[in-house]
Amino acid sequence: MLIYSEEVEQIINRHCPTRGDVGHGTVALVLVLNRLLLPLPLYRIADWVGQTCLVATWGLPASKFNDDRLERTLDALYPHLESIWQEIMAQALVKAKIDLSTIFYDVTACVAHGRFAESEVIDPSTGSGHRFGFAHNTPSNKRKFKLGLNASADGGIPLLHRLLSGSTADQAMVEANLEKLSTWLHSQGRLCQDSLIIGDRAMLNSALALAYEAHGLRHLTGLRAATPEQKALLNVWSDEQMEAHPIVEGPSPQYWGRGDQITFTHEGKSVTHKVLVVTAGPLRDEWRKSRQADFQALFAQLEELRRSHRPTSSAYNQTGGT
Repeated sequence: MLIYSEEVEQIINRHCPTRGDVGHGTVALVLVLNRLLLPLPLYRIADWVGQTCLVATWGLPASKFNDDRLERTLDALYPHLESIWQEIMAQALVKAKIDLSTIFYDVTACVAHGRFAESEVIDPSTGSGHRFGFAHNTPSNKRKFKLGLNASADGGIPLLHRLLSGSTADQAMVEANLEKLSTWLHSQGRLCQDSLIIGDRAMLNSALALAYEAHGLRHLTGLRAATPEQKALLNVWSDEQMEAHPIVEGPSPQYWGRGDQITFTHEGKSVTHKVLVVTAGPLRDEWRKSRQADFQALFAQLEELRRSHRPTSSAYNQTGGT
């Protein structure tokens, strides 16, 4: 383990002290071990503890880990989760020498079931007018919450997270995340420009390009071609010019790229970033086949329309022929 269990226990107990005979740190470790080994509902965990070596190791009866005690620990942990996690991460980064030169950021949505009358992130309303939130690959008629997550490329370590309403737009989270991430990197004694943030095309627009620049963060993100200038970049080079620059060398390359620059402007400010225009062979070929099929169907309809409206000789005579 990156950090000894005793250290995790001490961190939790420092943030969540209790006068009970079993500290919240010990209870939290039981919950963690159960989730890793045999995930069970809370009311069954005490029985599971009784079948493990934890009873002998800690000298505590399994009954100490009943569902009421587990729920009290979860309630005690909730207000301090971020502080506890950051302290654990700070030790893990040092002990495992985690490389933070590449950090992935993305947003995922989780579908929720049950009652959420007091939830801060899941809309509890029912009937007409309720909001389920939007996210790709999740049912549109289910309530959901979203999780914004920064993870290191080295080991896939979750560094920072933020829980948000399911109705929050993905792009609306990015700037706040950049602020939080830059502050966290500084707290770890690291320079922002030493880390590359990788995200999808929901993580970039003109305002966000300026935000990356303001925080000194380098980024590699997809870009949705939304402006005439951005769309023009897609037509600068012919297929032959693109295919002279394969992204991965090999006998049958399928992806090619050419470098250029693009200027982002927002609220009177501008910044110029490097851009890589990519041709994806499989996707290009699929789109071409689809367009060709659409054109063939359209031509067939036009020909049918032309035949159905072609005047006959009798019709010509009736309308003025001699």
